Amino acid sequence: MLGVMAVALLCAVAITARLGGWRGALYQVRLRYLAHVPPLMWPRDTFTPAGWAQTPAAERYRLSKSLLADARLTGRTRSEVAALLGDDVPREAAQTLYPLRRAGFQNLWWVMVVEFDHDQVVAVRRDMASLDP
Repeated sequence: MLGVMAVALLCAVAITARLGGWRGALYQVRLRYLAHVPPLMWPRDTFTPAGWAQTPAAERYRLSKSLLADARLTGRTRSEVAALLGDDVPREAAQTLYPLRRAGFQNLWWVMVVEFDHDQVVAVRRDMASLDP
């Protein structure tokens, strides 16, 4: 979290002259920090397959906390994951990425990574990845 604040502060210093003072620069620091709020601070809504299907990809981070906390996906097959998350899981992929929230930099997203081995989920984690919008 300190790294994000340091980057935001450097950005603020770089644009201070353009905005006309520290007040505008500090406002930009807050905006840039809030775009990168870590998952620890994300709200937690209870995961349901229907809720997942109805929630836009950029807002699924709210449901991901409960989904990861109860390890609901571990040990499931690709078809069971597809039934829960409503997305087609490629047969040949060793892992599948589910977008959760934009991180604020171009195409950088927080994602849920579902890793498969022999057609079963072996690990589920949160990570960052570059995705096409």
